[in-house]
Amino acid sequence: MTPLLTLEPLSRDDLPEAAALWADSAVIRWTNIAAPCTAAEAADRLERLLDCQRGLPSPTVFALREGAAFRGLAGCPPVDTAAGTYGLFYQLLPACWGRGMGLAAAAEALRRLER
Repeated sequence: MTPLLTLEPLSRDDLPEAAALWADSAVIRWTNIAAPCTAAEAADRLERLLDCQRGLPSPTVFALREGAAFRGLAGCPPVDTAAGTYGLFYQLLPACWGRGMGLAAAAEALRRLER
């Protein structure tokens, strides 16, 4: 059974949880992040993700929650908005792996991009 996830637009309030996610070597192994992030690097990374959202008609990068609990991040950050090109990513806490959350998060992020 796929868990009930909510996708909330990414915000600065998500920094503590995102920083913990990006500091986890098991998580970043599957990303373009070269080494676990320091607090300053995580703040920088979050700011870049928020910057890429400015001017878009709706959010494309989200915090994933199961109930009130943070589970990770997912989204479709713009690559070339003029061409309508977006990426796709999800990053989950290791405790959430193997539960179908990645697929559910990716599917919902793509669905929201189609709006």
